[in-house]
Amino acid sequence: MLDRTVALDVFATTTVAFIALEAAYSRRIDTIPVLVVLSLVGFVGSVTIARFASREPVGEGKVRSRDELAREQAARDESERAAAERAAGEPEQLRPDEPGGVTS
Repeated sequence: MLDRTVALDVFATTTVAFIALEAAYSRRIDTIPVLVVLSLVGFVGSVTIARFASREPVGEGKVRSRDELAREQAARDESERAAAERAAGEPEQLRPDEPGGVTS
């Protein structure tokens, strides 16, 4: 999406430059409002797309440092170790639909 924004900016800038050069060459001042409108449309379009693109879901697209990655991995390892300890300490329970299971 941002590549299209850059393409739109290049197109708008080229168009404004061409019209400005043509106005300077022919010594016309009646094209100044056209230049202003085209410049504003390009600017407002770029700002709008940039604001839209900057709103990402939480945690998505975030660049994390090595320390943050290490903390996340340590927390993940700790939760896996705690789950393994809980599973080792609890006896297996049979479901009622298994052979030898508890029935009411």
